[in-house]
Amino acid sequence: MNNKKLLALALGATLSFGTIASADTVELGYGQQANTSMAVKAVKLDGISTNPKERSGADKKVLKELNKEIQVGYNDKISALGVKGATPFKDNFADGYTLYQLSGDNAMGHNTAWLLTYNVSKDVINHIARDFGHVNVDRSGKHADLYTKAHIEEGLQKIKPYAAEGATLKMIVAEKNADFHRSVMHHIDQAMDKEKGWTMAEKTEMKGFLNGLVSKLSVDATSVSLTVGQSKYGTMALGNYRGSINYDGFTWPGSISVYGWPTDAGVTVQILATEDTSHDYWQGELNTMYGVVTQKGGN
Repeated sequence: MNNKKLLALALGATLSFGTIASADTVELGYGQQANTSMAVKAVKLDGISTNPKERSGADKKVLKELNKEIQVGYNDKISALGVKGATPFKDNFADGYTLYQLSGDNAMGHNTAWLLTYNVSKDVINHIARDFGHVNVDRSGKHADLYTKAHIEEGLQKIKPYAAEGATLKMIVAEKNADFHRSVMHHIDQAMDKEKGWTMAEKTEMKGFLNGLVSKLSVDATSVSLTVGQSKYGTMALGNYRGSINYDGFTWPGSISVYGWPTDAGVTVQILATEDTSHDYWQGELNTMYGVVTQKGGN
């Protein structure tokens, strides 16, 4: 075998090894990034950058419509609560988002997950604080924005770790399922009452049919926890839900992990959804990605 063939084989092997062993980069918004381990593949499915200069015309339209919908919902809720001194919310709620599919293998088999990162503007936090009478006064005695990264981190550090399971959790879940059913049926009733061209009997029949569908849907939980930790991004809150979605006798076990931390521009919130059997695998991967050291209080 001549030298050229040996060089070609060596180069091919090097490139092949580099492709297999390379880590992927996950965008977290506000200029933040994280690298997966070399065992994990991250594929970006969708996203809108938090940097206005990197948004397309379609991105800007989607973000504008999303924020408009949230503004209307927030203002309607505040109006219904009768909050005195509240002012209409006209600022942005969402600054951007990304959605990734993650995949990786371990001794238990193949693991997949979906990772949604949501970037919440500091404007909405300042507005909510003002509506509910919370003010921040600077050294000169003037009112200043409540939101700063340091101020939010200080608040996070005061959170006491929480964990629920067993009978206590079953009671909470039963109440939440009942609330969910009532809320969904309330919205269905309102929508059906506005329908024109339907007789009262037809509306009643349709409401009964939809109520039957909704009543078969429920969630269950085996554990719920909230803790606070330190990471390469600063102080963060970590929440975990393990349980299942149930419909008419069918059960889909799963888990949801939530990571949230403040930046100078807003709050980064991440939601990771996966099968329950992959919960420990993905929690370990994300904790490594973010350099998380948690307080005691749950998994």
